[in-house]
Amino acid sequence: MHNCRIRVFWNDKEKKNVSVVFLGRGMEGWPTMVHGGAIGTVVDENLGRIAIRHFPERTGVTANLNLNYRAPVTSDKFYTLHTSLDQEESTDRKAYARCEVRDMTGKICVEASGLFVVPKKLKLAKVGEHF
Repeated sequence: MHNCRIRVFWNDKEKKNVSVVFLGRGMEGWPTMVHGGAIGTVVDENLGRIAIRHFPERTGVTANLNLNYRAPVTSDKFYTLHTSLDQEESTDRKAYARCEVRDMTGKICVEASGLFVVPKKLKLAKVGEHF
């Protein structure tokens, strides 16, 4: 992704991560506004990271992704993504996760949830440890 930088920080014990992301002007859909699809991609990647780390197979795909845009996400700024796994609902083949995109004041700009699955009939390559 052009003009997007991300750094992920893990808490494996609690099955959570916090990512710091810079969304530059190359992510705009309208001048000064980050494109909603670009935000969706960043959120999907973050949710997928936590889901795939949960699966024993170390692989999986997005089955459902929901995003609620609560406030504008403007370009050339840093944001944090706070992602967690629902450990009670998740299994070895299904992972339910949530993510909040916050601006640097802590204001929630996007709330998201996703369902990730390990396909039964489709063999996917395993993802490395540093994904």
